[in-house]
This record gives sequence, structure tokens and C-alpha cells, in this order.
Amino acid sequence: MVIPSGGWAGTKGSWPPTGRRRREYRGQGFGMRLWQEGMDHLRGRNVGLDGVVEEQEKYKESGFRLIHRSIRFQGTGTGDDRSDRGVVELAELPFEDLLSYDTRHFPAERGRFLKSCIARECSSGFAFIGDGEIEGYGLLRRCRTGFKIGPLFAEDGGVAESLFSALAGRADRCSPIYLDVPEPNSSALSLPARHGMAET
Repeated sequence: MVIPSGGWAGTKGSWPPTGRRRREYRGQGFGMRLWQEGMDHLRGRNVGLDGVVEEQEKYKESGFRLIHRSIRFQGTGTGDDRSDRGVVELAELPFEDLLSYDTRHFPAERGRFLKSCIARECSSGFAFIGDGEIEGYGLLRRCRTGFKIGPLFAEDGGVAESLFSALAGRADRCSPIYLDVPEPNSSALSLPARHGMAET
């Protein structure tokens, strides 16, 4: 079960982070220039993109094709700080172990990205340890409204359930939480359904 989030760039592939321009700078060509610079930098690599439906025709003009859509779900935080056995704070793990696990699920090493995510004051992270090994991890970070969960990796549905519950418990009670799930990942789609999350 893999629910990715964030950007990375490696020697074989890349997934640029999404970006928005301030309203006063829109319509002046800055976004297109940044886009072109970024694509020039990534030349020769496979590039993935988190896009929006309204811009799909523009993505096609740049050579992208739709692989699948991700579905955004919204629920509420529980504020319940209890967690299942096996769930530990990411800060308790040797960073090299976490990075090794993450690299098994991404086609590039992204240590700087992970360190910056974990170091944010407005984020929380948990891992699930089974038989002395990492079997999954997830991050919760504050966004403009509420909290976003992601990335979330888990070796099976039980691990995903434990991690999701811990992350939702770290969010303020009744605050909005969001989870993006790749549509082809049918096992991951059952997770938000079990927690009463609605598709947005």
C-alpha cells in the first residue's frame, strides 16, 4: 500500500512538487518560465506529475499522459493520542533505517526531503515496527485547512490501519484531515471508507 506525497528528483526519475503562484503574479508568464526551466533540468528522466483535471490538456501539450487519477478523501481528526502496539515516533528511529525503507518504495533516494518533513514543527510521523523491522511509516502535516496525511507506506492493511489511526489521532479533534489515494490501489481505497472519509 503506497500513498505518495511530495517531490523528488533522482537520476532515473522525478516527481516535481506542486506549486502555486501568488495572485498578483499570475498571468505574467512566470509559471510557464519556471515550468520550462524545471523540465529542462529534468530532461532525460521519467517525470511524474500530480495534476489537476482542468489543466490536463496543457499537460498533454508538454508530453504527459494520464496514468491514473488519485482520489482525495476528507475526514476528521480524532485527537486520540493512543496508538497500537508496534507504532513508534519517527524520531525514535535511526534515520538511515527510515531512508532505507523509503528508498525501497521510491525510485530515488530522497533523504533531504524526508529530513525536512520530519523536522517541521507542524508535522508528525510514525513508523510501524514488526519483528524488529520497519513495516510502514506515515507523515501528518498541517495544511491551509486542517491536516494532510502522506506519504503513507504499509506492508499490509493492518499496518496501514495502525498508522492511519495514530496519524488521525495526532490531528486536532474534529479538524479536517485529507488523504490522497491512487485509484488503482484497491486495498488502500478501503482505508478511508472504514474511517467514514468522503471523496472530495
